[in-house]
Amino acid sequence: MAAARPDRRSSSRNPCPRPTRAESPPHKASMLPLHPGSRRGLGLAAGLALCALLASGPALALDPGQPVHRYAHEVWNRDTGLPSTSLSDLVQTRDGYIWLGTQDGLVRFDGERFTTFHSRNTPEIKNNNVQALLEDEQGALWFSTLGGGVVRLFEGSFRVWTSADGLSSDVVRALARTADGAMRIATERGLDRLEDGAISSWSLE
Repeated sequence: MAAARPDRRSSSRNPCPRPTRAESPPHKASMLPLHPGSRRGLGLAAGLALCALLASGPALALDPGQPVHRYAHEVWNRDTGLPSTSLSDLVQTRDGYIWLGTQDGLVRFDGERFTTFHSRNTPEIKNNNVQALLEDEQGALWFSTLGGGVVRLFEGSFRVWTSADGLSSDVVRALARTADGAMRIATERGLDRLEDGAISSWSLE
């Protein structure tokens, strides 16, 4: 992941409630040049969790003609604050935060520290195994779980949809946004559609 060095200035805005531990308001990361809406599954071995190429200058764009070894590498793992080395997905939201889906919950990275949201501090997260991440056009972050349905984080509030709300299954492996603004939800038992809070299903059974 090629990136400019994050801005270390503090931000008074904290878009997410209930961090894992008491801490001062997080530093807001500067935007890193990921493709808008991109998501990447990461299989990491030998404790390697996340690697970024940090440019020495303030510009966000990197020179494609420069070889990789000309940039500094910074690696995060458990020893340097990453809560989990089992990552399933990654997305950067428009406010600059990087979000990670892990087996231990949803992780937010502000360029300096990690904050984890899981079932022990966020009641709406029913299962800590977070799979797919997606930001919609309103700036809401959606994520799926393997047993806790689908969760949306918007303006600091979490909302969850489960089989009790009409999902085919609480095991959700993928998410996609359609052109008309509906959410497609791939569960282990079928493909669901979530629109205006209502769920319709196309079951495999």
